[in-house]
Amino acid sequence: MSWCSVCREVSQNLVFVNRDTVLWDALADLPGRERERVGLNSAKIRERLDRLVRRGLWPQDFP
Repeated sequence: MSWCSVCREVSQNLVFVNRDTVLWDALADLPGRERERVGLNSAKIRERLDRLVRRGLWPQDFP
């Protein structure tokens, strides 16, 4: 999923990721119940990512 917080456009595609690749989890710091609730709704995931960007907490570099 690609999300632009400025223009509020989303683009979603499925991609192949090797099993040994570790992906950054933007929802990792949420409590279990909230994480489950947000994870069930792609709009809520985008809202969560927007908040991270506004707070400057989005990772600058990806491995």
